[in-house]
This record gives sequence, structure tokens and C-alpha cells, in this order.
Amino acid sequence: MGSRWMRGALVLAMATGLAACSGDGADEPTTQTTQTGGGPADGVVTVTIAGFAFEPSSVALPEGDSLTIRNEDTAAHTFTMDDGSLDVSLEPGQQVEVTPEVGGPFHCEIHASMTGTLSLG
Repeated sequence: MGSRWMRGALVLAMATGLAACSGDGADEPTTQTTQTGGGPADGVVTVTIAGFAFEPSSVALPEGDSLTIRNEDTAAHTFTMDDGSLDVSLEPGQQVEVTPEVGGPFHCEIHASMTGTLSLG
């Protein structure tokens, strides 16, 4: 029963995360939630959240390419650009793919010690 309950809780948490990301999309960057468990597609840079840290914390991304953000931690986190141009919430085990329009510093809104820098170009 414990395993079945955990699967149900995970599905509920992922559905809640998807609902939180939905909206009219007018001012939001395009995001796509993807399943965990496989590597990212070719040409996609990945930032992993684990141990309450972004890895890598300095990210170089060719302009127009996708960035996969994967939360492998046991807590919820955000990937938030300091200028507010991108703000993604991730539950444990969740992964999203985004295409940032600007670079600069980023952080986790929930855990202020989690910071990094994104360079485009």
C-alpha cells in the first residue's frame, strides 16, 4: 500500500505543479514539462538541482537553445532569473525545459543561498 500511495502522491504533486505553471501565457516564457528518467535531447543544456544547489551554477547556453532544469532534490525549488524574465517552480523529481530569452544571475526563491549565472550566446 505504501508504494501505491507514494505513486499517487507523486502524480498529484506533478499535476499540481503543472496547474501552477498554466495560465493565459501572455507574459510567461514558453515552458514544457517533460518526464524524468532519460537524458536530455541532443543540444539541450541541463541544470540539475541537488543538495540545495544548482549544478552547474555557471551555465553557458547558445542563444535560442533549450535549458532543461531537473529537480533531483527532496524539496521544492524554483529557477528564477533575478530580472524576473523566467520563474519556474519544480517539485521533487520534476523536470522542465525552457528557452531563456536573456541571461544573467538566477536564484531559488525558496532558498536564498541557491544562486547561479546564465550566459547566452
